Amino acid sequence: KQTHAMAFARNFGGITGCIGKDVLRAASKPGLHVVRHYLGNRGAVHRHPAATQFVASRLSQTRQCQSSAPKHKAPFAEPVAGPSSERTKEIKKMVLTVDNIGPGVLMTLPARHLIAKVRLCHLGLLHRDLAWNEADFYEGVEQAIRTIYEHLAVQSIAPLDDLVNEGVMDSFKSEGTAVMRERWSAPPVLRQAKVVGLLSCQTCAGDRQEGPAVSVTVLVYFREEYTYIDEDDGPLASTRLTPWTFGRLASAGDHWKLTEIRAERWFYQRDPLDDNDSDDEGEAEPVRGQPSL
Repeated sequence: KQTHAMAFARNFGGITGCIGKDVLRAASKPGLHVVRHYLGNRGAVHRHPAATQFVASRLSQTRQCQSSAPKHKAPFAEPVAGPSSERTKEIKKMVLTVDNIGPGVLMTLPARHLIAKVRLCHLGLLHRDLAWNEADFYEGVEQAIRTIYEHLAVQSIAPLDDLVNEGVMDSFKSEGTAVMRERWSAPPVLRQAKVVGLLSCQTCAGDRQEGPAVSVTVLVYFREEYTYIDEDDGPLASTRLTPWTFGRLASAGDHWKLTEIRAERWFYQRDPLDDNDSDDEGEAEPVRGQPSL
């Protein structure tokens, strides 16, 4: 036991040395600027028209400050314009929402990120197939989110079987009524999906062959556009912070799958209270998975 403890102590020293730099770099991410904006104006983060106008004005002021500041390389590449991203009308409405997480969680995000990364690095030392590479994980998660989102936007659920677990798949299949109620005139457009940081890392003991089951919850920053049949004043621009959870087994034959979206729906809802009218599933609960924060 002492030998194992000493080995872990040595590894832990190297791990924390790397993590400290990563956390400092993460503090400057644009996604965390959105978190700070939310914490400073949390009274404006909901769906009412007055709040929408307030958030839009604050974002406009931010853009003016950015335009007058010295130019530098953007940390996030803007999406390339194409046929699917072209809009004939100017965006006139903006909303900012945070799904199923409170100010306390956002304020402790750097600490949560640090703790989750320590656990993941330690798991990587114990299980070769779980070797932790943050850049690769973030890239894979963002690609998976975009793939899942774009398929759900056109109601093409079957191809997602290898990317989501059975519970999430069942939830997606049962959302037809909620999607129809939104009355989109075109599929929603995902402008950006970026991982802001790690919220948690949980493990569950498994058998000797498969090893433990690991689940990682990430905070995702979304920028979307929605157009509606019953609204002629241009697309609605939605900015959201939503926790998504991915899980896998430690065995070599397994891979990361989506196990939970900690929001009532995968998309922005104009009036989520209407869900109580006709859907059968637990509308107030997140899409299947781990307990909410």
